[in-house]
Amino acid sequence: MASRCSCCGSDADDLLRCSQCLRVYYCSRACQVTDWKRGHKAACRKHETDAIEYPRPFVRNFASFSDKITPGICDELLSNGFVVVDNFLGRDWADAILSEVKWLQERKLLSPNKTQFPRADGSVAQFAKPNIYEADLHNASVRTQVPELDALFHSDDLCLALEDHAQLGLVPGTQGKTLKVQFNAGNGGCFPCHYDNPGRPNKRKLTCLLYLNPDWKDGDGGEIQFYPFLAPEPVTLAPRMDRLVIFSSDSLLHRVLPAAEPRHCLTIWLDSTVVNTPQDAQLSLTASDLTTGWEAFVRKLAKSPVQRLLSRGVYAEEYLESLTQCMGLAEDGFSDMVASHEAHLVRLEANKPLYSLVQRLRAERGVFN
Repeated sequence: MASRCSCCGSDADDLLRCSQCLRVYYCSRACQVTDWKRGHKAACRKHETDAIEYPRPFVRNFASFSDKITPGICDELLSNGFVVVDNFLGRDWADAILSEVKWLQERKLLSPNKTQFPRADGSVAQFAKPNIYEADLHNASVRTQVPELDALFHSDDLCLALEDHAQLGLVPGTQGKTLKVQFNAGNGGCFPCHYDNPGRPNKRKLTCLLYLNPDWKDGDGGEIQFYPFLAPEPVTLAPRMDRLVIFSSDSLLHRVLPAAEPRHCLTIWLDSTVVNTPQDAQLSLTASDLTTGWEAFVRKLAKSPVQRLLSRGVYAEEYLESLTQCMGLAEDGFSDMVASHEAHLVRLEANKPLYSLVQRLRAERGVFN
């Protein structure tokens, strides 16, 4: 029997159990009512034989994370802003995780991915990305139906292994992480250029992306593409089975290329106590930064979240191209998003000192108007 409330996460004895699905537990009637309104109503169904079928036996081995996340891996992460760890879970365990993601997908427990978009009138719209479906495992009514994903959600082993070597102020516990599973149906499904942590009040420090695509091949698409700030070329990584990609949430611009075939993955975002500091949110320049200290300034900017203030101008074409690929055929939102992008560039050009800096940075990466 479970010992944790599916709504608030508190530990307790003598938990109440949903009498219909027999899958979820609550510490009180109030939590049961809250979870019913929050989403369990849509997921709840009469208990029946509907077990997840795993392709082969597997071993759940969180202790292996500390073997895979080595000092060298963390050094590469801190140096480059990203790192790749292949064969992270082991094929049998990765296949089990994939089975659970597909199980959720088949039961229509994944929802369209939506972007919150502030409009000029102060309202906030939600625009769905075509062909992208996901589930946030903070939703206990979904999470408790998939035991391996539930266990991964509650495990701190990845967070602790990374913090042990990288010392980024990562926050353990379920309140310090977000875990989402995702299904990309293909048909061009993709993501536009963005930072996973665009600024306050977001607390994300690291993004940990686990790919679950055993049959992926060149031409299937869905690769993640990184833009290390001012690097001459982007870095493109294939979404291969059991590949873990860890990268900086607040200082690595990225996009997902259009997928021609279905793609599965899960993402864990790890929060930190030291993100979006005043130094991360303000562009500070000295006279020497623009003269003798230019090279040092550029190197510093490449690793700093401050680059977020400049990237839409420095990578204007990439933003527009990726936005068009992602939202061009969407039912709603494309024109609003393009208008917002163009308005940002107009405001940037009106700020002459900032615009001059952006033009110099564009020249630094080999882009000339």
